[in-house]
Amino acid sequence: MARTAITVNAISLNSALADPTDTTADATNDHVLTPSKPLSKILLRVTHTAATSKVLTVVAGDNPPADAAGQGNLDVTFAAGNVTPVVKFLVISSDRFQQNDGTVQIDLASGFTGTIGAFSFPAGA
Repeated sequence: MARTAITVNAISLNSALADPTDTTADATNDHVLTPSKPLSKILLRVTHTAATSKVLTVVAGDNPPADAAGQGNLDVTFAAGNVTPVVKFLVISSDRFQQNDGTVQIDLASGFTGTIGAFSFPAGA
């Protein structure tokens, strides 16, 4: 099955962005991020709401272009979030996580619930 795309919300310089609706976590199909800017200019916001701890995995990229792909996947553990949602922010690097088609793949443990949002910073920020 195709991975669920994560919408990237652009933040403009000297203006405000209303809190957008993030992409619903899809632990069945996992996710793909297609950046329109360098990955270092994208902030991921992950909210976890499941009753047990779960892991989000940013999949190591292809080498090339990800010269540091040999460092492997990045596993981020979330504590139970059913009482109070657990929110974490990530900025990831293209030299470790970019696939050869320019995307980033994010896998979720079975039963992971919540949302994933992405925000791109403007040039000069």
